[in-house]
This record gives sequence, C-alpha cells and structure tokens, in this order.
Amino acid sequence: MFISYASEDKPLAAWLAMRLISEGYMVWMDGLKLLGGESYPVDIDDALKNETAYVLALVSRHSIKKPNPLKERTLALNIAKERGCDFLIPLNVDGLSSTELDWMISDITFIPFYESWAVGFQRLLKKLESLGIPRTVNKGSLCNWFTALSKPEPANERLWSNLLPVIRLPEKLIRVSFDATKTSHVPQSDWIHCRQGESIWSFAPPPEQLKLDPVDYREIDWNGSLTRETTALRNIVTFLVSAHLVSYFKAKGMGYVKRQDQILYFKTGQLEKDELCYVDPRNKKKRRLKVVGERFRSTIKCHVGFGFRLFLLEFPQPLLAVTPSLVVTDRRNQLLPRRRAFRLERYLRSRMYNEEWLDRLLAITYWMSSGSEVINVSTDNRYDILISTVPLTFRYPSGVYENEALPDDIGSVESIGTTPCTR
Repeated sequence: MFISYASEDKPLAAWLAMRLISEGYMVWMDGLKLLGGESYPVDIDDALKNETAYVLALVSRHSIKKPNPLKERTLALNIAKERGCDFLIPLNVDGLSSTELDWMISDITFIPFYESWAVGFQRLLKKLESLGIPRTVNKGSLCNWFTALSKPEPANERLWSNLLPVIRLPEKLIRVSFDATKTSHVPQSDWIHCRQGESIWSFAPPPEQLKLDPVDYREIDWNGSLTRETTALRNIVTFLVSAHLVSYFKAKGMGYVKRQDQILYFKTGQLEKDELCYVDPRNKKKRRLKVVGERFRSTIKCHVGFGFRLFLLEFPQPLLAVTPSLVVTDRRNQLLPRRRAFRLERYLRSRMYNEEWLDRLLAITYWMSSGSEVINVSTDNRYDILISTVPLTFRYPSGVYENEALPDDIGSVESIGTTPCTR
C-alpha cells in the first residue's frame, strides 16, 4: 500500500505505517525504508500503476492544497477508474466537510481519523479485510527492523525560545501628584502614565503642552533591592512598558484586544495581500506568512497575532516573552463575543504543531525588526526602551542530529500558513 500525505501530517503517516506493518501489510511511505528490503520508489508513477495494490490518502487542510499529494490522488483516481475498483482509500484527518474538498474526491466515502486515530485505524483494518488484501509481513519483524535502525547521533541541538532581550529601560520613575480635575482626561497617547491612588507614575514628566502643574514631584530608582516597595514599582514599570508596546504597535496598524492577556494582531489589509514576507534564520530562505485567512466556510476570519509578557528580574537580564496567538473576527472584522472567540481560538490553536508556532514567532519578530536587530518602542523621545528582535537560542549538548533539511513549504492552518516567498 502507498501512503500519500503532506509533510505536516507525517506524525500520523509514520504511526499509520508502523501499525499497518505490525498487522502484516507491506507499506510504501516517503522517507521510510521498508521491511523486506523495499525502498521508496524513485518513479512514483510506475510504482502506483504497477506495484501498488491500494493508495491510502491522508486528506487534510495541508494535503488538499499541496501539489504532490494532489498529483498522487489524481493518478490514483484515474487508475481506479480504469480498474473499476476502490484503488484510492481516503482518510479524513481534519474533519473536512464535503464543501471543503476538491470536486474529484468530494463524493468518495472517507474513513474518519479526526476523532480518534485508534478508532479510525480499526475501521481501516475492516476495510482492508473486506478487500482481501494479503498480509505478507511477519509481525515479529517490526521489532527486528527497529533494532536494525542506526542509533541516534548525539550532537548539539539548537533550541529556540520566545524570549527577546530588553537592552535598555529608563532607570528612573517619576511620581507626581496633580489636581485631580486636570488629569482625569489625559489620554495615554499624549503621555503614557500609570495612575495609583492620588499619584501618577511615568518615565518622564508630563509634556509642557498638557499644561499640568504638579503639586508633588519625585524621582525614584525603581531597579533597586528586592523589597516590598520595589516589587510594587516593578509592577508599575511593567505596566508602563506594556503601554509603550501597545502604543508602538498600534501605530504600525495592528489591532488590539485585552482578554486574559494583551493581544496584538494583524488587521485585514494591514499588509499587502495580508502576507508577511520574512527571512527564516534557520535556513536563510525568504518565506511568507498568511496573517489573515477565512475559516468555517468563510464565516470567520482568523488573524495571526501575539501576546507579550515582561520579565524584569526573573532572569539575569530583563526579557520580553513574545507568544504567537490567534484572534478571530467576523467577516466585517469585528471582534466576536468573548466566550465564542475563546472557544474558536482554543480549537484553532489545538490544531497547530510546535513547528508552526515557531514559524509564526520568527515571522513576527522579523516583522518587528523592520530590518534592524534592535527596536525602540518608546513613544516618548525623552527616553529609550530598546528591545532586541532576535529570539534567544540555546545549545543542548544531548540533542539528536536528525539529518533532515527544513522543507521549503512549511504549510498552513487552513489559509493561514507559511510558504516560500517568490517576491
């Protein structure tokens, strides 16, 4: 049997191949040296036409749009038409509806794998038994095959974090008191500040054009010893830096939503074709990320975004954690009610692998940089808030050398994903 799949679905494809081999079936799968000395065929057309009994097609949101899986399914359908048999056995990986499938396979009965791999595999076995496919592999040979595999090759492994070094922060905090009537309507865009009781905190005095005469004025070194007072001051610093970050990125056109965390997201039309072009630091290749896409029969828009959290003293240096996120809106780009949005966003996040989150992190930090490794997010020209846009990486001495190049086409979640950049 020939397994057709997209690279994003390789975990399921590999699991399926091992389970089928353990049941005695011969399997062809890309990148897998098979039992009995069979290797992956060089000429796929010849293999499908002359040496394959059935094709198992993993149909997902990834494979339905990729050229190679599409060619394999098309050839399998043509062979099935010639032979008048069920040559193609499609497996529904993501729970795609008939309207989401291409017209060639929309009327074929699928074996569902989206609810449970185990349940799907049992249904597949019943299908194979009904077709009378012979089992020619000794079940005990699977253990022998694993034993014969070369051992993992120890090497330093590069681990990526979502932490950006904070290079410079203002050293002083300003605490001022005013007549309450004068400061009740001062917007953050004019002067970023934090109100605490009758006191107002900021990194600099209010601009002269606001014409605010302070009743009390005091400068405080917030980065002092770990006392109860400075702990409270660090919370104020965190608030002020966060306010600068939100103001800075909103000025670049991003949307903002505050739920459990503060989330900034790309709006529809903010970028040309709603695509973010970036250079992947892992292989120095240009790629693009679709930052706005439609889901659920085009009733919902899904926006790539990110949250952030500032760590001032938890590490040897201040760090900003940037966490890729998703924000859903309706077709008019209006935010959904909180409970419904949380449910949909949680569902979408659960279907993304670590590699996809890393792709988005690298794209977002590249976009932040605007061609520079350091950005100044301060919206006040009297002081700087400098942040590196290069995520911290670590070397782990006991990693495993996988000896596999990063694929050119990383894939997507529905219409939101990364592909090679040709511009």
